Amino acid sequence: LALAKKWSDHGEKPACNIIFAAWNCEERGMHGSRYFVRHTDANPGKVLAYINMDMISRSAPVDNNRRQLSIGTMPESEGLRQIAIAGNLGLPLPFELDLWDVTGHSGSDYASFIEKNIPVMTFFSGYQVDYHTPEDDADKADLKKMEDILKIVNDCIRELTESSSVK
Repeated sequence: LALAKKWSDHGEKPACNIIFAAWNCEERGMHGSRYFVRHTDANPGKVLAYINMDMISRSAPVDNNRRQLSIGTMPESEGLRQIAIAGNLGLPLPFELDLWDVTGHSGSDYASFIEKNIPVMTFFSGYQVDYHTPEDDADKADLKKMEDILKIVNDCIRELTESSSVK
């Protein structure tokens, strides 16, 4: 929501449309994202990329420095990976990146876009100890980590809207 507000308040019109969306029912079959890609004109010719942020406010127990970040893309999306790497290097304290291939994975809403061959970037900061429990409270969020991840995501959005193409 913070990124949507930032872009809304920006004042300048980007070269392409940006849609900010929140999906429901991921754990029950990704109904929200699947509905979107099936009932809109979401196709590779019209959608530059889908950026997914899933669990970006906490760290895995092994991430002692709280500076690990996983970014998944499709194998042919070298341009997206380079945009993310550049955004990360722009941080005062860059993350240790885990760049991985999303092909064959279906654990999050990005899978709905992969099915339509739409390039994806998915950001994930690790499975934390309270994952899917009532103890996963907002006061445990690492706001600095989330802020830095959102800076990278924002850089990716800016680069995509300025270039209006993905390679």
